[in-house]
Amino acid sequence: GTPARDVGEIGTGADVRISGPGVGEVAEGEKPTPILTLLAKAHRNKGERFHKLPISAANDNHTKLLQRVWDFLFPEKPMRLVADEWLMVGFISGDPVAELNRSRWGYICLHNLYFIVTNIPTITKTVLLKRKRKLKLANVVILLTKKCIKMLDITEGQNSVAYSALRENYEEPLREVCQVAVLVFDRLWWTHRKSMGWDDIVEMACSQVQEYLKTHPKDLDTLYNSVMDDEDDSG
Repeated sequence: GTPARDVGEIGTGADVRISGPGVGEVAEGEKPTPILTLLAKAHRNKGERFHKLPISAANDNHTKLLQRVWDFLFPEKPMRLVADEWLMVGFISGDPVAELNRSRWGYICLHNLYFIVTNIPTITKTVLLKRKRKLKLANVVILLTKKCIKMLDITEGQNSVAYSALRENYEEPLREVCQVAVLVFDRLWWTHRKSMGWDDIVEMACSQVQEYLKTHPKDLDTLYNSVMDDEDDSG
């Protein structure tokens, strides 16, 4: 089996599921919505480009996910959808819904933000320390998501060769690739943060994942385990 690193299935509305220790269980009978099935359906039925998967402040499932992000970062304060606290996370206007949607990958970016905040405490700590070279986490999430989508060559409702190869072993390849890229980014960030910008480190992380996939087109576990072993050695 694959490492237990899941934080949620990508879907919309009632399809939202968050799993993991301390988080709500998947309702009995629910089935995941494969991302490309969702994208193809949106493209066919609405005439929209597949990447337009927005989040909405009116959708309780979306705001609950934002609430979980807020609770990890600012547990002593009540969550507000527009607030100065979001500026600390790297949102320019303090409005995460609007800014994530402007990326055209709003919902997937929100899941990746949740993964980083709840699984990478080193990054979260950096964000909240307000250092001079503060990490713009929102920008990292958006750029990393876009690069992973490009890496898998996802086009309108079609399974690329890279995506299809990973699909043999992983239910949601895009989510898995994004999460592994985040872990690689975290490792590189602490090595190069004083000499490189976060955008260059995102580029380096995604390049490393892409090079790995050239020789391991169906397997992310070896890279994942390698990153985790490095974390254990450094700890």
